[in-house]
Amino acid sequence: MKYERTTMAIPNAGESANMKVINFNKLTAKRKMKCF
Repeated sequence: MKYERTTMAIPNAGESANMKVINFNKLTAKRKMKCF
């Protein structure tokens, strides 16, 4: 059971990290548009 939970947690952490990167890129893109 413990092994299955750890394997399930790894992809979830990766997805949350990807979401953070996507949101960060969106914010930086908006800032660049405002500058121009």
